[in-house]
Amino acid sequence: MGEAQRKGRMAEQDRRDTYQGISTAWDRSFEFIGSLLFFCGAGFLIDRWIDTTPLFTIVFAIFGFVGVFLRTYYRYAAEMDGAQAGKPWNKQQ
Repeated sequence: MGEAQRKGRMAEQDRRDTYQGISTAWDRSFEFIGSLLFFCGAGFLIDRWIDTTPLFTIVFAIFGFVGVFLRTYYRYAAEMDGAQAGKPWNKQQ
């Protein structure tokens, strides 16, 4: 295998990894913003229905933010555990 072929394969893998990273970033950003918009919107509609203007909007916004934060944290922790599995420095073996 020539040097050009190895560089071509490496460049292809780098490109694939880059596109995967961009896709993951877009996915998580839309999930974060979408969840917050959904919960804030639901709180706003409940506030208009019950006439308690900022109460449910604030409560649902906090609930949505905490939920998205916890989901992101646990997803990241699971990904890192998967990436570290089988490594010599992993103490959980």
